[in-house]
Amino acid sequence: GQPSKVTCTATFTCLKQAPVFKWSYGNMPAFTSISQIAKTQWKSESTLTFTASANDNGRSLTCNQYPPVYDERQNVISKYRGITSLTGSVGEQNCSLKINKLDEIHGQDRLYPWIDKNPITFYHMADHSFYDKTTQIIILGRYLVRLFYFPNPACHQETSVVCSVQHTCFSSPPLLTISGILGSDRTSDTSVEATHTLLPQGVWKSTSTITFMADGGDGEKSLTCTASYWRGRKQATTGQLTVKGQWMQFCLWGCHIFSLFTLFTAYVNRITGFPVKKVSPSNNTCLNPTPDCYRSCSGHL
Repeated sequence: GQPSKVTCTATFTCLKQAPVFKWSYGNMPAFTSISQIAKTQWKSESTLTFTASANDNGRSLTCNQYPPVYDERQNVISKYRGITSLTGSVGEQNCSLKINKLDEIHGQDRLYPWIDKNPITFYHMADHSFYDKTTQIIILGRYLVRLFYFPNPACHQETSVVCSVQHTCFSSPPLLTISGILGSDRTSDTSVEATHTLLPQGVWKSTSTITFMADGGDGEKSLTCTASYWRGRKQATTGQLTVKGQWMQFCLWGCHIFSLFTLFTAYVNRITGFPVKKVSPSNNTCLNPTPDCYRSCSGHL
């Protein structure tokens, strides 16, 4: 039941950005003082007058400080100065903190949203209510651009190419472009669809799908999907697509038809017992649909 003093200190280098202390025992009086300890260094000291009771046995007494990372005057700590902004509307309860240039120095920082008409210095008041939620910044590296497509579409067959990438900024999603598409210079032959989907843990997925009708003589083409981010950074991935030409398809059908004709001739010979003139394959026919046969057949057409 006897009052005692508990002190918590923090050093800082910007007098305008003095840390704000919060005690786990917010209903007890605390006093904060600031003193200069070097030419460009200050010390903030918070002293709590703590009166223990029997119920406090075994409980923890913690002290935290909350330097601001965003306010309207940009009076924030140096590593967040000039790179934070607010998107959405506070009144509509859909606002988000936007960090324009996230770097390794921001990793593992835990951010506390403080959406309240009162400043954070009033947090220790007994009648002060606060929506206590936190978000920790974890930097995992860049997300890869992915390209999905059927590598061997047939001539005049409608096919689609899908490009996607994950990101963490819904207000500035990357712009996805797919180059090398056959017929992409003819707008009547192509259609592009872009979507943005929210995934778990604040991750978004941007997807661009292009549907086209390839010409028979297009052959092998290189497809490239490029993600362009708002700060000028780009990331790309490349794949190969081969369109089967008209002559190759004609050859394939001819090879299958001739094989069926050969089987039918043998069947008639067995049933009727009459000899059927044997048809010998010439240089421009295919009995077995093998890749070598396809190349031989297409070479003679």
